[in-house]
Amino acid sequence: MNPASAIGVASSAIAFLEFGAKLISATKAIYDSKDGILPEHTAIEQHYKDLLAPSSNPGTKAIGRAPSPEDIYFQKLSSSFRQDCQAVIDLLNAHRCNEGKRRRRIMGSVKAALKLTGIKGQLREIEERLDKTQKAMQLHVFQQLRCVKKTLVENQDSQKLTVRPARQEILGIQVSVVAIQDHGNTLSVRLGDMTVVDNDKNPSLLSENLSSQSKDPSSPSIHDLRTPMNQLSGLMGTLEYLRVESVLASLNYETRKVRHDTIKDAHAKTFEWAFDSNFHLSKWLQSGDGIFWIPGKPGSGKSTLMKFLADNTQTKSLLKEWAGDNELVVARHYFWCSGTLMQKSWDGLLRSLIFDIFRSYPLSIQEACPERWERAGAPGAASTLWTITELTKALRAVAKLKDSSSLRFCFFIDGLDDYDGDHLELCGIFDDLVRGGNFKMCLSSRPWPIFEDGLGNDPSCKLYVQHLTYVDIKTYVAAQLECHPKWKTNNLTERERMEMVEAISWKVDGVFLWVYLVTRPLREGLSNYDTAADLNKRLEHLPGDLEKLFRHLMDSVNIVYQNKMTCFLLAALIDTTPSSSPDAGIYCNMEKELDNPGYALQSCLSQISQASQSNDASDV
Repeated sequence: MNPASAIGVASSAIAFLEFGAKLISATKAIYDSKDGILPEHTAIEQHYKDLLAPSSNPGTKAIGRAPSPEDIYFQKLSSSFRQDCQAVIDLLNAHRCNEGKRRRRIMGSVKAALKLTGIKGQLREIEERLDKTQKAMQLHVFQQLRCVKKTLVENQDSQKLTVRPARQEILGIQVSVVAIQDHGNTLSVRLGDMTVVDNDKNPSLLSENLSSQSKDPSSPSIHDLRTPMNQLSGLMGTLEYLRVESVLASLNYETRKVRHDTIKDAHAKTFEWAFDSNFHLSKWLQSGDGIFWIPGKPGSGKSTLMKFLADNTQTKSLLKEWAGDNELVVARHYFWCSGTLMQKSWDGLLRSLIFDIFRSYPLSIQEACPERWERAGAPGAASTLWTITELTKALRAVAKLKDSSSLRFCFFIDGLDDYDGDHLELCGIFDDLVRGGNFKMCLSSRPWPIFEDGLGNDPSCKLYVQHLTYVDIKTYVAAQLECHPKWKTNNLTERERMEMVEAISWKVDGVFLWVYLVTRPLREGLSNYDTAADLNKRLEHLPGDLEKLFRHLMDSVNIVYQNKMTCFLLAALIDTTPSSSPDAGIYCNMEKELDNPGYALQSCLSQISQASQSNDASDV
């Protein structure tokens, strides 16, 4: 036998002996066990039975309302978790030795040991699924707790801000009414004591009596009565103001301005072409009507342009020319697919638009929603939710106001493709609304066929962003590179610098986001003293397609951090917390959980223990 064959036979023999030793050990453990399975499997079985006990009826059951998508998602996670727990228990039960007699029990233990050796892979697979599901459930619970906490704090603050001032104003009115009654009663007594005279016969007598009364310091004069009346008038005005604030507070929602605030401001000297009189957009703002549609590729700067237009004073000046002597009301909404449900729904759109309308023209509130106006003075009115029917009715009522002929409305609505409803129906609603002549809308979206058919029929009311941003992109690229200290001192000629800016501007094909992402590695190259050839290689290496660029950037992350990066990105995708900036605490805790599985559960148990000890100490 040659040496190689001898080594192979020896290794096989060792493996067989090792397997036999493990089999004998497992058989003995099963034979001695009361449960007919290995002791470690008994512990695993008990663990999953304990997990099933509190989670036999889990989920976030909605009380008095239909379950939300978050509730349904958590219920699915809980159901999957329970099924996998039960699968582990069933798998162990199927391979249990239930023989009672000694001889049969020995053979049964051997069979069970052999079977249990073969199910290790299945157990590992199920436990990995359970681990992933548990982490997803923990993350969901963290998110829900944060939202509940914020909602409770906001409701408390809203009630304090609404109820306390209202009570003070009502108390002030009661005091003023009592004062008016006292003054009126005293004056009536005084006038009753006067001699009734015929003014035609003795016109001076009444004058003298009133004059004598006015000289009496204790006698209330007409001026004395005028002061509390003025106070009452002022207080009634304050109550109307409180009603307006209450209605606005009920329409407002926490994420209303989040998308607007997260959109980057336009770079200096960009989008100035929007107000060029040679472009259709400027003419439409000044004298046009109907719908003006701004389509553009992903990342081409549609949202930045919409924010630029909606916030620009020059836009308002042009719209005032369109409105003429009429009252101008401007409203805006920014759909966002990565935001909360409110930020991509019909409900959120209506609340944003009606909020801006009522804030700009509060006189319309009482006529547009009389029932809401009547309830506005009651405690808790600000926290009463609007229904879709009520919001739709209010918007239609605004269009039919008695003084609507003296009003002009312009809406700026961004990201129609992020709306989570029927896009065709949305286009139809917008088209119906602008038919009256008092409304016009500036809308933006990706150039999807459904929007091309519904909004893009008039070439004079359509503007493709990527066709007009070449100069803006060139300005932005030059500014980003010129501010680097090595740009002019890195042995690059003036011609090489110009060619580099031109190459980037052409390769981007109108996508602003691409420029923002690729200027960073080029600036890193300048810091590394790259030559013009090196910089051009960097540029050629970067994919021109945005999706491929994202893949390239993710693949370039060090492999050590890729697992955590993936978890953080997934968390960001399902994060429904309304916030303009991410909460670092969540990601810090996630990192601790990834480094130390079970950290979240241990932390919760520790807090519960501390709270229990604190309660016991307070009882003592």
